[in-house]
Amino acid sequence: MTGLEYSILQAWRRPCGKGHDFKGLGTREEALLFSPDSMTELLEGIFKIEVQVRPVVRERRPMDRLSAAYLQEAHGGKALARGVWIMADKRPLIYAFSLIPVKSTAAGLLKTLEGEVPEPIGRTLSRGGVAFVKENLEAGVIQCPSVADGLHLPPGYTFFARRYVLRGEKSGTLAIKAAIIEVFSPELISTECIESPG
Repeated sequence: MTGLEYSILQAWRRPCGKGHDFKGLGTREEALLFSPDSMTELLEGIFKIEVQVRPVVRERRPMDRLSAAYLQEAHGGKALARGVWIMADKRPLIYAFSLIPVKSTAAGLLKTLEGEVPEPIGRTLSRGGVAFVKENLEAGVIQCPSVADGLHLPPGYTFFARRYVLRGEKSGTLAIKAAIIEVFSPELISTECIESPG
């Protein structure tokens, strides 16, 4: 996806009812990976504290061919690239990278997302009365040197991640469409609990 470099070690997989192929995960880890609900609310339920975000990337970029196809948008169309650390008690828990096509996003919402005081997208949408769903939700195991660097880990460290298309509507009109990847710190979900890919 435009703006986030990573290597896939265990292919993206969708939830499949009774289980999935990541053996060794606990109930909490499975919920974090595959829940369609608000990640902000899940984290606040776990840590009993309001989560905050620390911005890393916020700029408009043209979409590459693969990103545009994933979002069913025009290749080269402008999108807001938004990378933030989701934090609890100043601890980075998730690196969330969003690619938000400008043409598919309400102008007021786009202005808020580009504003000086960032917050989790889910919180922004809820406050604005935008109902949203996560489509094509998938989880995998990746290497992402920039995330590893942000957590002071070796560049070859492995992480659980999930990706999906966020689609939000307000009064029956599309308000936002975004491709989102969330990379989990080992404090939340460690890859040490699963078997090595074979």
